[in-house]
Amino acid sequence: MNCKGTELINRFFREEAKFHETILSYCDNRHLVDLNLKINNHIKRYRFYFLKFPEILKKIPELQEKVLRAIRDKDKEKLKSSYSDYIRIPNTSLLNKIKDEKN
Repeated sequence: MNCKGTELINRFFREEAKFHETILSYCDNRHLVDLNLKINNHIKRYRFYFLKFPEILKKIPELQEKVLRAIRDKDKEKLKSSYSDYIRIPNTSLLNKIKDEKN
């Protein structure tokens, strides 16, 4: 990957972190915020795998949009579902790709 590609990927991950931080800044649950920080620190170790599977990264903006739409609509159930999808879908996709690669 060239320098420009690396720079774009790093920017993507910085923006992704800002998205999480912004959502959690409105959360009045310190335990949840702390838990998210611990999970994010753990996930950072696996970021390089996402570089091998850019098709997974392409799903993230659409998932973020669903989260933002639920917030705008003030729909708590839709927010729970869309935020869960936003976390689960990319990570499950990544784990499946890694498992497939090992087989």
